[in-house]
Amino acid sequence: RKPEFCAMSCPEGQLYQQCGTPCNQTCRSLAHPDMDCREFCTEGCFCPLGMYLDQQGDCVPRSQCSCYYDGEIFQPDDVFSDHHTMCYCENGIMHCSSQRLPGSFVPDVLFQTHRSARAKRSISCKHPMTMFVCPANDPRVKGVECMKSCQNYDLGCVSHGCISGCLCPTGWVRHGNKC
Repeated sequence: RKPEFCAMSCPEGQLYQQCGTPCNQTCRSLAHPDMDCREFCTEGCFCPLGMYLDQQGDCVPRSQCSCYYDGEIFQPDDVFSDHHTMCYCENGIMHCSSQRLPGSFVPDVLFQTHRSARAKRSISCKHPMTMFVCPANDPRVKGVECMKSCQNYDLGCVSHGCISGCLCPTGWVRHGNKC
């Protein structure tokens, strides 16, 4: 096969390669690499270097990859609590706090104060969730770190600092990535 004879047509955003690998080229593979896939050379259409195939079949950068966690798909920058842990979707990988370590309820990325980390938390919320922004002058306010879920609705919360993010309406609890 040559570019001028029987040229392969690739979907928009993908590139033809005479020798590419199909292994671990998807957003899902960022957190769950296919260990059984053997690296080999094959002809076909592939995402450009540094891009990954998302669930819609589009090539996207890591920063736009969804996270796959506990059978559900979470959007980039989504923040949620699950079984007494806080989780944050970043670059196709779900970062969760440890359940075993006291005082580590919230992932470090949520406490970062530099501009890019704050921007990641300034996300749009899926209905019926609404964006909650912690007030700067009231250290007693509780945010996403104390969000109620099906697993913790009857437990109290000790906040080590308010975290802005998407919250379910009053009287609702979060279950996975839904209210």
